[in-house]
Amino acid sequence: ILVLGPEVAEARFAAICPVTAMFGFVAAVPVVRKAMQEVTTEGVPVAVFFWQITANVMTVAYGIRISKIPVWGNNFFGFSCQVLWLAIHHRLSHEERKGAAGYTALGFIMSMTTCCTAFFVMCVLVPLSLLGLLMIAVNLLLFSAPLAEVGKVLRTKDASPLPFAIVSASMVNNAMWSIYGVMIRNNAVMIPSVVGYLLAGFQLLLVAWCRDYLPLDLSVWARLTPSTCWMECNPHINPAVLVQGKRRWMKKKSGVKEHPPESTGLTTRYGRVQSFDVEFE
Repeated sequence: ILVLGPEVAEARFAAICPVTAMFGFVAAVPVVRKAMQEVTTEGVPVAVFFWQITANVMTVAYGIRISKIPVWGNNFFGFSCQVLWLAIHHRLSHEERKGAAGYTALGFIMSMTTCCTAFFVMCVLVPLSLLGLLMIAVNLLLFSAPLAEVGKVLRTKDASPLPFAIVSASMVNNAMWSIYGVMIRNNAVMIPSVVGYLLAGFQLLLVAWCRDYLPLDLSVWARLTPSTCWMECNPHINPAVLVQGKRRWMKKKSGVKEHPPESTGLTTRYGRVQSFDVEFE
């Protein structure tokens, strides 16, 4: 910026930022391709896709109203990508439940486009200042959505919930848009980009730790994250036998006479729980 001058640098970043954003939108291709090959929706960040398409529609409306082609142009491309990713996810989920027969993605794409068009019209009608605040809030939710998997990553040291391509592309993209937002003095562009850059850097740090590129041990932070499933803390327990033991305990509590086998008390990091009849594999 100091070498080129403010005006020339702004013009350069106006051309660079949309390109980096487009790379970020297509960074999900490896994840979606793997899901299509394995015919499974596991590992597909569908929550990120939903928040991304919402942010894309709002940013297109905002970019048109402030007359910034770099803002609305690349987000229109991102909107098309998210519709495609969600259509593929919808098809895969349909195949998992009922098989591939009798399914077409055209109806899903048309309904999704219709809903987004109505949402776009609403964004155009609201005041610009309110739209900017809503856009900041949605982008913050978008960038923080992958943090829901942080606890699982810290406990298992498995970075599969944080795809490297998506995380790295998000970090570079948000870095470029942070600089561009400062140059055009627009908080609606700058604030979510700065926060997204910091969150993407944290996720990239977790990926590096999972691949043993860091000398630090981040597993101690797992104690600060809530467990998504009690069975994750007790993988040695047979779930079917645990359910049977609970049923016996409920019968005993209700007064039904029964002579169940000897119970075993379980102690977890959350404290001692009720005595169930369990088996250890």
